[in-house]
Amino acid sequence: MQIERLVQMVFYIVSHRQVTARELSEFFGVSTRTIYRDINTLSIAGIPVITTKGTGGGISLIEGYSIDRSLLSREEQQSICQGLQMLQAAKYPDAEMAWHKLTAIFRNASEASWLEVDQKEP
Repeated sequence: MQIERLVQMVFYIVSHRQVTARELSEFFGVSTRTIYRDINTLSIAGIPVITTKGTGGGISLIEGYSIDRSLLSREEQQSICQGLQMLQAAKYPDAEMAWHKLTAIFRNASEASWLEVDQKEP
């Protein structure tokens, strides 16, 4: 669970640019102390996390930090998103959570073509 939270935390910070420990603790349902331990773990792992104290402060990543999305082609990204959409339609556990994570990584890959699956009872 911690590794998944750490990965989600990086993507959350990337998408929000700057967040507070309280915001992260509420989002992940853990204490702020756990968030500070997670931030320390991310720093040790080489993720360039910056913390700023005081009014207007918060947790962010060093300017210019990005996550490499070029590992998969756009077509591969679309195929993965379509597969997850099928799992969502079949009510597969955690498919929606996985879809949200990957669409955040892939950005618009899921928007290019929506696959709608209609399951009819026999």
